[in-house]
Amino acid sequence: MNKQVESFSAVGKIACSRAILEGERRYCGNESEVRSGAPVELTSRDKLSLLLDPRTVNCRHLEGREWLMKDCKDDLEELYIQYGLRSHAYVAETSTSANVSTSHHEGSTPSSEAAASSVGAEQAQKCMWSSDEDEEPFGEESFVDKVAEAAAAEAALRMSLKEEFIRCFRNYRKVAEKVDWRQLNDELCLGLKLPGAGVIDLMDLWYADMGKVMKHLYVKVAGSKSQFGFLPKMAIFSRGSIGALGASSFCERINSAANLTVTTGNSLLSTKEINMVVVLRVNRAYMSYMREHYPHVSRQHFKMTVLKLSDNKCDENDE
Repeated sequence: MNKQVESFSAVGKIACSRAILEGERRYCGNESEVRSGAPVELTSRDKLSLLLDPRTVNCRHLEGREWLMKDCKDDLEELYIQYGLRSHAYVAETSTSANVSTSHHEGSTPSSEAAASSVGAEQAQKCMWSSDEDEEPFGEESFVDKVAEAAAAEAALRMSLKEEFIRCFRNYRKVAEKVDWRQLNDELCLGLKLPGAGVIDLMDLWYADMGKVMKHLYVKVAGSKSQFGFLPKMAIFSRGSIGALGASSFCERINSAANLTVTTGNSLLSTKEINMVVVLRVNRAYMSYMREHYPHVSRQHFKMTVLKLSDNKCDENDE
């Protein structure tokens, strides 16, 4: 049940104020000891994810901060170009490998082997260095030309990817603008509790299964590559992945549990023992839940692990 801050006790109000201040110091760039009311500062990954997520790409929550919208778009454009360059390089590399493999298998015919043996016999009569004078010397100009040619090709590809991003991001954004989340909720069985009328807030869509949403809106769509380019893949497999930001909290939780576990009295635990103790501490609530609701699965009838004599034997490596 929600409670108004005005109804807090004096201690509760101070605790609430200190919590908000700590949040500002951690996420809003506040380096003082006084609450400033500053908005949350976005990291580079936050900016990318913001524009790749259909729930936030319209940037309605950034009204009055158009400069931030431009920064987000510039970062996404650069990531799109880098993603496209790597994709083209991978396609070129795999096609070259396939061609080499095909030519290798097709070239080992009896006629080619006979021709190779005859050429080999003719060349065996010559000096090993006899053709050295006929070869073109490796000069600096040829190397510079190749470097300049590669740089020109990359520059042209970057310009093409930039134009592609502008077009694809516009299409990507328009699809998100036209989404009827109430209809989509029923169609995809998302199980969201949306308001019957009015504007749908971001928190109303917080628990949406974005895997289903992305497939329905962008991935399993005719002409997806030509309409949206690499953006749907980037929303799933890139630095700006819309599901990657939540994964960092798991690391923080593990580190926090380890700090509580490896105290001064437990500093001599081995790495294996620390891992086991930390995992047990993190899963305390889960183990209690399983013991209460699924005792037949946990097989802990006494609500604890009971070791047999055979289970308590030392491993051979520990002896």
